[in-house]
Amino acid sequence: MPFVSRIEARAYSYATEQIDRVRTAVTNVYAEEIRQDLKIEMSKTKSHNQVPIVIVSAVLERMKDCKLTFDYLMKSFPQEDRLEIGITLHDRINERCVLFLRLDKQEAFSERITLARGPDIVGVKVYLRQYPRCVLDDAIALVRNQL
Repeated sequence: MPFVSRIEARAYSYATEQIDRVRTAVTNVYAEEIRQDLKIEMSKTKSHNQVPIVIVSAVLERMKDCKLTFDYLMKSFPQEDRLEIGITLHDRINERCVLFLRLDKQEAFSERITLARGPDIVGVKVYLRQYPRCVLDDAIALVRNQL
């Protein structure tokens, strides 16, 4: 049976946004019990128009914390988002058993986990692993069971 081995969350802080708010949105993707231990990374870049952008990201790799956060995420979605994830699950998991979620950044800042309907997102990648190699059908079954 697959397990969650890594969770990555990333958001962009544009020139019109406060970096601390974006940092809070990224942090709120993770289970409350582990937020204080998260290492948040920030890197500066520029858009094609030379407008400054800060990329705010966090990676979680401890298996126990990954499971805790995955459970938190799946339980936090409202019912309509759970249904949408279930319907679109084959499009959200790739052949390497990585689940892709786009969360609403403003809602995440307010500690509400919802799927994004617009471009202002926190991108989340959930890496599912299984030995000797991950079987896509097993990974899909794991996510469906959590929904």
